[in-house]
Amino acid sequence: MIKTLGASEREDVLSCYPYGCVAVHFEARNSMSIFSFFSGGANINEGVAEARETSGAVLVDVREADEYASGHIKDAVNVPLSDIERISSVVADRTVPLFLYCASGARSARAEKALKQMGYTNIRNIGGIRGYAGPLE
Repeated sequence: MIKTLGASEREDVLSCYPYGCVAVHFEARNSMSIFSFFSGGANINEGVAEARETSGAVLVDVREADEYASGHIKDAVNVPLSDIERISSVVADRTVPLFLYCASGARSARAEKALKQMGYTNIRNIGGIRGYAGPLE
């Protein structure tokens, strides 16, 4: 069965099979993509706007250096997930608002978890640059 959900609809579905049951929660959102799954439905455009409006915030691109060089959001600093411990040399204050993004939202979700373990307290995964509508540098 295929059901189209309206902009604000939610639906819980329980599907049972011979090997067990699967419960799924569907929630319709505007501008959703498959990549939104990794970032909890984050909207990178809204996240960038919020970062720019937040005093002292740092926009962090956690993609690898070659990905960053091929195009990144203006004023973003590059701290790859593979070298995330280096963040302390870029942002020493662990209370500074950090807005993280990557290509899809998956690496920024992992970076968010790692940064929390390092003691950073004000972190937001804003998703993947693939959904960004603004210009790249």
